[in-house]
Amino acid sequence: MGAPSGRSSFDRLRRVYPVESMQPGIDVACRLIASVIGPCGRAVLVGRGPSFPLRSRSGYAVLQQVELAHKPQNAGLSFMRELAWSMQQDFRDGSSAVVLIAAELLRGAGAAVAAGIPAIELAEALQAHGELIVRQLRAEGRAADIGALTAVAEQAAGDDAQTARRLAEAAAKLGPDAFIEIETAESRQDSLVVETGYRIEGGLASSRLAAGFAGAARLDDPLIVVHPAPIESFNAVEPVMRMAAAAGRSLLFLTEGISGEALATLVINRQANRLAAVAARLTAAGETRRALLDDIAAVTGATIIGDASGTRLAELRPAMVGRAGHVMVTAQSALVVGGQGAPETVAARVAAARLDLQRPGTLDLDRERASRRLAYLTSGVVRAQLGAASRLEAAARLEQARSVAAALSAARRGGVVAGGASAWVAAEARARASLAPGTVGAAVGQVFARALSAPLRCIAASSGDDADWVTERVRQSAAGESVCFDAAKRTFRESRALGDPLDVMTAAVSRAVSATATLLTANRLIVRVAT
Repeated sequence: MGAPSGRSSFDRLRRVYPVESMQPGIDVACRLIASVIGPCGRAVLVGRGPSFPLRSRSGYAVLQQVELAHKPQNAGLSFMRELAWSMQQDFRDGSSAVVLIAAELLRGAGAAVAAGIPAIELAEALQAHGELIVRQLRAEGRAADIGALTAVAEQAAGDDAQTARRLAEAAAKLGPDAFIEIETAESRQDSLVVETGYRIEGGLASSRLAAGFAGAARLDDPLIVVHPAPIESFNAVEPVMRMAAAAGRSLLFLTEGISGEALATLVINRQANRLAAVAARLTAAGETRRALLDDIAAVTGATIIGDASGTRLAELRPAMVGRAGHVMVTAQSALVVGGQGAPETVAARVAAARLDLQRPGTLDLDRERASRRLAYLTSGVVRAQLGAASRLEAAARLEQARSVAAALSAARRGGVVAGGASAWVAAEARARASLAPGTVGAAVGQVFARALSAPLRCIAASSGDDADWVTERVRQSAAGESVCFDAAKRTFRESRALGDPLDVMTAAVSRAVSATATLLTANRLIVRVAT
């Protein structure tokens, strides 16, 4: 049947609005974000139904909880939330700043179009000037030393500066690919360990293999056999044990499981101190398991025993066994330190891990696994456990520390830019001389001046200072010895005293400009109405 006369089915299910009707929703997002950004920003308690509320200072976390009844306004809010999500997804940082910059760009660009400047011409000019400012920021970037890492960590830490400094010091000991792992401690005490080597989740195949070793087993200079399938028979392990005994070496089996005669043989030899032979379980599955096996084989120089390689334990030769400086096996994991695999093979695995990280559409969990593997293969892992007196405090400290870890990772990879939010204002001031003369150039300059100062203005307002005075002071200093505003101390300092990851600073500008150009060249908003 056709649609009833008068109104089509499209009209009944959707409404068409001017794009400008999204602006109130964008303004709502901007007001919400303004209160949480910066070291003096106020945390927000986010209700989560029957669960205890979450204390958060993340712009994206705040916007996640808000919906507006008016459809066009909610579309504007959703647009900002998506922009914040893109920063949270890639950097776990910058979600508040990108919303503030984009909102001011949209407001200023809308006024310029209303004054008669063609939207397409203005959008192109905004994108060109945005690219210039990004280049200006990159020209100011520098490698992250311990001082810069500490400044970045303290900027991201809010009111937990002590934890930030400890994480920065630990990260500085490792390379740019180090992984910082944040967990909640079982007690109120914090702990932090810098760990090098390749960690395999799973741990001892049997607690009896750790008898007399305080629940753990350390194997020095071991031979390592990688056999993913379960091992059950005595005949499977006996030739390998003879090989290790003849060489005077300890022995580690990495396997899905060991039982029956095979396990009994290992336990008897272990308890009689005849041969230090231990089995550790491989618990990973699917693609994660495949990547783990390939990594371990590369790190230790072992051959993966099984159908895939056409080998069996009974046919094991010395060249198929891996080696390492030592292995520590606990109930939860095995840590392989000083693997003696070929450097070129390890380099190939490092390249594979980097490709996994860069693959478009990679899920957060997969990206985290690839980051951890890359750290195991190159630099190391910082393990931090944070204590707290309550679940609410634990959740808040966990979120803040993970933001610090993400900021440190970004800074070590891409470097830092001095000055924090003041760097946007200084870069805009220096880039203004390159604007083309005329109405469009003047409009672009005004739009960017307001937009790139928005984060600093909100930070200054949260600290109780005059936002206009702070912004103008930073802008005037850009021509000479740059200064930045330290909101935590409510004073101006030399720019190097503060810092933010360069990649985060440039991404916030690029994505805000791109979002503005997208909306600026759109004409109508179509929304679905309830049926």
